[in-house]
Amino acid sequence: MVRYQVVGMLSSFVTNRANDYRDMVERSSLDKDTRHQLHVINRRKAWFSHKSVTVKDADAPIPDDIRRLARSIMRGVLKRHRKPSMRRINAVVDQRGVAWGPAETATGFPLWATLKTMERRLNAAGQPSKAFGEIHVPLLPYEHYLERPGRRCLGLQVNEADDGTITFGIITETTEEFAGSRGAYAPEKEVVSVDFGLRTMFATDDGDLFGRTWFEKLKRYDVEITALARAVQKAGRKPRHDPAYKAAVKRLRGFVKTEIGRVLNRIVAVKKPKALALEQLNFRSPDLSRRMNRILQNCGRSVIRAKLQDLFERFGITSEEVNPAYSSQECSACGYVDRRNRKQDTFKCLHCGHTAHADVDGARTVRSRRSRPIAQPYLTKAKVLDMLVTQFVERHPDGRVYTGAGPWQSNPYFAKVRRASQRPPDVVAAEPAL
Repeated sequence: MVRYQVVGMLSSFVTNRANDYRDMVERSSLDKDTRHQLHVINRRKAWFSHKSVTVKDADAPIPDDIRRLARSIMRGVLKRHRKPSMRRINAVVDQRGVAWGPAETATGFPLWATLKTMERRLNAAGQPSKAFGEIHVPLLPYEHYLERPGRRCLGLQVNEADDGTITFGIITETTEEFAGSRGAYAPEKEVVSVDFGLRTMFATDDGDLFGRTWFEKLKRYDVEITALARAVQKAGRKPRHDPAYKAAVKRLRGFVKTEIGRVLNRIVAVKKPKALALEQLNFRSPDLSRRMNRILQNCGRSVIRAKLQDLFERFGITSEEVNPAYSSQECSACGYVDRRNRKQDTFKCLHCGHTAHADVDGARTVRSRRSRPIAQPYLTKAKVLDMLVTQFVERHPDGRVYTGAGPWQSNPYFAKVRRASQRPPDVVAAEPAL
């Protein structure tokens, strides 16, 4: 049973890296034939194979220089991602090895599980019988299990924590239950764009602010965790081995999960969207310690993506991520991008004078980017800035960006535009008279 999970994890990892390889080749400036040969290598997963690879209807195999390029691309992709860790695989034991149900005679625990061992029972004569040995384990359900709708599966998931503690999880099948909730859900808006931040958790393009107090709670957790880590390190120990430190980090992760789930549930209840548009998530703040930023970065993204997946399964609400580069500096009204536009929580465009809450303007920028090429997540910040400046200049065909006075004259983002405007006009040689 565990072997299937290991194979599944490895297959998923290889497939995701193949997709990254494909996107990198597609975004490159290589010629069409070279890209086609690289895609053939990718489809056959032959990046590091020593066997020859031939394109369909071709007489000769793919040249060695293309094979070396394919290996180089895949090495670059693999360096950007951590290898899958088998330490986090939790065994799922089906009904062949476990049975669980309500207690028959015991009163201390409502549920009991019976696990079969690999050893045979001994009969009265002391000889191994056909029956396997059994281990009886008490199960104590908690509130989320009792409230979660769906059909309880016969198997159990065996989870081992870092400290060696073993817990058992009952798997709930929610397909039929969520089919009813998806059918009953009636969206009232096509898309709700939201801007995620640590000071204000979510701001919508309608001007609503959700989770305005959670940053203060994060700072209190930061003070507690930093003090515990400092005390443990002063004693010559590692924080991850200290029970108090691990308990504080666990409380923080539980708080983040609870608050994000509560706020997203509130957005769905109030706005009733058909789809959600978000920036690529960033859980870093200069007002928090490096340790706190690292903890939030590790757990925050997975929490939000797991909640978005739950909303899709429960209500059919889709989600998409938009490139976040310069979104906090771009005016949602005129498109002018300038780092001076934003001052803390206030956004005031130096070009058109548009004023709004900074997070609300960011959410409206996310909405405006959805249907533009700039929304593509893989674009670099330099490419995004070049596209933003180009689009802004194209909106002002009268030439004021080049010659008139304005904030762009001192904006380093428009340096290339200013240099282009200072070039002398081309001199056209006069034709000789006939």
